[in-house]
Amino acid sequence: MSVAPIQAGRSADLRLSARLYERLSRLVAGGKRAAALAYLEKAIGEVLPLFAADPVIFGARRTAWLVRTQLLLEWGRPAEALAWTCLECQLAPSPDAAGEASALRDRLLRQLRLEFPTEPGPTVAAESQWPGMAGMFDLRAVLERDLITPLRYPEDARRYRVLPPNGILLYGRPGCGKTFIARKIAERLGWSFTEFKPGDLGSIYIHGAQEKIAKAFEEAEQQAPVVLFFDEIDALGARRDAASHDGYAEEVNTLLAQLDGCAAKGILVVGATNFPGKLDPALVRAGRLEQRYFVGPPDFAARFALFRHHLAGRPAGGIDLGRMAARSEGYTAADITYLCEQAARLALSESKRAGREVLIAPAHIDAAMRAHPPTAVLDSHTAIGFRP
Repeated sequence: MSVAPIQAGRSADLRLSARLYERLSRLVAGGKRAAALAYLEKAIGEVLPLFAADPVIFGARRTAWLVRTQLLLEWGRPAEALAWTCLECQLAPSPDAAGEASALRDRLLRQLRLEFPTEPGPTVAAESQWPGMAGMFDLRAVLERDLITPLRYPEDARRYRVLPPNGILLYGRPGCGKTFIARKIAERLGWSFTEFKPGDLGSIYIHGAQEKIAKAFEEAEQQAPVVLFFDEIDALGARRDAASHDGYAEEVNTLLAQLDGCAAKGILVVGATNFPGKLDPALVRAGRLEQRYFVGPPDFAARFALFRHHLAGRPAGGIDLGRMAARSEGYTAADITYLCEQAARLALSESKRAGREVLIAPAHIDAAMRAHPPTAVLDSHTAIGFRP
């Protein structure tokens, strides 16, 4: 399975999807739950029509459907989530889609104790599905479907012959939170987490890197279940036809061999890259990093949470977090961290000149924004291989 640029039409669809979830994110962040569900319902019915023949629109509709289910679960409304999931089971056009929906349906039935009507069941509390992870509703929904459900509920997955993936790839521009999401996946699963950067596995000796790669997987097997995270995996698994020496190609061969059969050992491999087009095609075929997810810039809810987090504990006043979140569309998580730090520097410098404490104010963040425009722009390279 080769990694190729997205077609132009699909890039437009991805922009439409980004706008949809940006608007949804603002409604959720503002506590307007009813309006958020109504907006999502309208999008599913009008923007993403149910019986559209276009597979891209169909995939986007399924993602929106999953987002609705996840929001209902997080808001403590599992009975409504179950109703929509049962309908999805009936409408699913393929065995794989039907299996995924059926596995979620059975989990909700057990959660609501509907399989055992003669036994009294506890009150179902709202689920905090991804604590500390604001926004990113579409990404969370597909991760819940593709990863969390089959790995947390293996008996259901086996019954529907839904196989857990050996590995996944997170890709997108720098600073958008790929490492953060990898850690959240481990936290959501309750698994241990081990991270490797390119420098951790490199070696100046012949076969040295191969030995380090093999050792990394051996240690992971001893820690299983574990999320084994490779940051900048393109430095480790770049195309072999572009290799500068035979030793490098052997390193890629070793990585490919180690990836085979990881799921059976309780290892989930997560790779992250800013340059998915540089990866060796064998690395992203089925059975290796078979699921690929685009990690884009933070949406409104995530930007709101980032500003709140980075300004907390600092002398600040008069800052409307909603306004800042609205004005910072296109900024990455790393960008927003920088904006808050730079605003703090400006306020500190001003306080020293004035001989009194000067609070971090909107003017300081505005000045930081003027000096540091957003680095994240949605373009054709961001959308390759995304599986909605």
